Amino acid sequence: MCRGLVATLLDRGWRILPVKNTASREGGIDVIADRDGQTMGAEVKGYPTVGYADPKRADEKKKANRGACTFSPFRPSVKFYHLDVSDTWVTGALDMTGFGMRMAGAFLVLIGLFATGIAPVAAAPPSQNKDLVGIDISWPQCDKALPTGQAFAIVGVNGGLANNNNPCFAQQIEWAKTKTTGTGAHPTQPQVSLYVNTANPGHQGSWWPSSNVYKDVVVPSERYGPCESVGGGEGLVDLPCSYVYGYVRAYEDATIRGVTDPGSYFWWLDVETGNSWQTGEPKSTALNRATLEGMVDYFEDITAGRKTADSKPAGVGIYSTSSQWGTIAGTVPSSSPLTGLPSWLAGAKTLRGAKSNCSLPGLTPNSKVTLTQYVSAGLDYDYVCPSK
Repeated sequence: MCRGLVATLLDRGWRILPVKNTASREGGIDVIADRDGQTMGAEVKGYPTVGYADPKRADEKKKANRGACTFSPFRPSVKFYHLDVSDTWVTGALDMTGFGMRMAGAFLVLIGLFATGIAPVAAAPPSQNKDLVGIDISWPQCDKALPTGQAFAIVGVNGGLANNNNPCFAQQIEWAKTKTTGTGAHPTQPQVSLYVNTANPGHQGSWWPSSNVYKDVVVPSERYGPCESVGGGEGLVDLPCSYVYGYVRAYEDATIRGVTDPGSYFWWLDVETGNSWQTGEPKSTALNRATLEGMVDYFEDITAGRKTADSKPAGVGIYSTSSQWGTIAGTVPSSSPLTGLPSWLAGAKTLRGAKSNCSLPGLTPNSKVTLTQYVSAGLDYDYVCPSK
């Protein structure tokens, strides 16, 4: 367990100081590590110190039994100490019964909460104070406790598909506005942003356009020409109708998903292979791009010249990985409205990995990576890349 603990701390950016040899039954705090002026001690029960680290309990002796530093029937656990020069010392224990070495990273996200004596309702991300870190949430987090104190939040308006609602959107957008701390003087990152699912299902979807008119909306035809019906039915799965489909989906995201004042948000297009896309044909990626271009044109129309509630620029960007983006959208021409949009990259497993991904190319020509996502304890966190 000690080796796994040390490896995970190193991965999270901690500097390891003394490490006790628990295999030889050496007593004491097993691992001491520091990061950005904070020092943390971790002790694997089985060979704990005889006395307490808390100065107020210096004359007391612990009653813990000594045993092996392995997972065994006596229910081993890990204790964390917040080591500083103050008079406040707090310990916390996490039961690890039944878990193997590969789970070492799962409990590290609790260190900060144990150090301050706060009982966690959900894991906080491993973050340094200087890092601007937020969280993205949507329907999978419905009715689940969420951590507080993040700088910003990105809330999904859909329920996993491009044509449905996030049933918890009202509660989650309120949580985002009241439980995040804000991004301060950062010039572009809003406290609250939105993201939408995207797709181009063609005739396999529940609806496909037959013209450039949808309810009371007339979709512009300048980019690809008119979407035309085939024998009075649905339109062709071509560039004009694909564009209309994307434009209409963006219109619905802004008008029927519960968003108030949609022009005052930054909108991210979530582009993933898990949704329905055109595939297998020479023009498949062009059709998919047309759908995304329709969405971009709509969101750029409603956000043009607008600011978010915290006076950051409203607008639109793209969330994906380079692999999924290439599969879906292919090579984006310089004339496309997708060119130059901010990129939010997924794929990192740690904060350190998210920071590294800031140096990757954007998803489209002239695009800058402004956000990177990483996963911690089953939640998606987001790191704001430094301005270049």
